[in-house]
Formats: sequence, structure tokens, C-alpha cells
Amino acid sequence: MIEDLPDEAPATKPAHAVRGDRGDARRQLAIYAAVNLLLIVVWAISGAGYFWPLWPLLGWGLGLAKRHVHHGARHRGPRRASEWSTS
Repeated sequence: MIEDLPDEAPATKPAHAVRGDRGDARRQLAIYAAVNLLLIVVWAISGAGYFWPLWPLLGWGLGLAKRHVHHGARHRGPRRASEWSTS
């Protein structure tokens, strides 16, 4: 029924929340780099045989990349007609 519908459209994220998301992404990237650097140091100290830190680097890195791409697409929103390429 019409009475059940909300009175207004859902609010978009305020600008400070989007800036906070960027800071969150930077923090996650810093943690990723620090942990993986530590894993590489452990690998090197333990004899530098098979490069096993590759697996956390790839797995975690792909997850971060996917989240960044998905997150960026969500915040860009729909494009205006003037932004579409005609070539």
C-alpha cells in the first residue's frame, strides 16, 4: 500500500563518510603491506626455499583489489548522458 512506502528516498552517504572509506582503504593497504613484508622476512630468515608468502600475497591482494573495484564502482554512481563516449 502507498501508506507503507517511505516518505523520501534513502539518504546518500555524506561526504565525510566517503572520505572515511578512503582512509579505511589506505589503512587496509598498509596492514596488507606490513603483514606481507613480515611474512617475506620470516621466509627469508627461515632459509628462503619455496616462496610460500606468494599465497597470502595473492589471496589477500585479490580480495583487496576486488573490494576496491567494487567499492569504487558503487561510489561513482550512474553516469550522466554527457559522460558517455560517442566514439
